[in-house]
Amino acid sequence: MLSSCAALGYVSRRPVAICVYGLVATAVYYVFGAADAPAQMVVLMIALYVVAGSGRRGPRPGWVR
Repeated sequence: MLSSCAALGYVSRRPVAICVYGLVATAVYYVFGAADAPAQMVVLMIALYVVAGSGRRGPRPGWVR
């Protein structure tokens, strides 16, 4: 849980990667964790909000040839 909270510091640079990391970390925590952690879901929601607010709707123009 602490690693996904620390990853939020990089969400402005790599929003999609941090969102995927938060999703995987949340899934792993809820599968193997003993206690419920609402903070883990808050981290995932923040990452999803940043990705949605970044305004990208498709691949970057340099990717398409």
